[in-house]
Amino acid sequence: MRFLISFMAAIALAITALAFAGHSVGATARFSSLAQQEEQPGDGARRISPADARAAFANGRAVIVDVRSLDSYKAEHVKGALSIPLDELESRLSELPHNKIIITYCT
Repeated sequence: MRFLISFMAAIALAITALAFAGHSVGATARFSSLAQQEEQPGDGARRISPADARAAFANGRAVIVDVRSLDSYKAEHVKGALSIPLDELESRLSELPHNKIIITYCT
């Protein structure tokens, strides 16, 4: 359960960062078209399907951020993912591109 809450917090933080970091409306609109719009259980975080995430990453429209610990990242991670542990995410937002979709994961 703590794992799921951390994941949802990371997604919410990334979406908030996109909204307040001067990202273009176009990037937000593209994210909205990719995000699944179904109702989620009370966390307000947008979801993206694995297929849409892969396509956006492959096309250069998204970056993938692994928010697990550095040890977990070193053990195994999505090829091309950035490692920004959840407890460092807020202080490292400047490392994220302003013109791409930010996709976080923790599993």
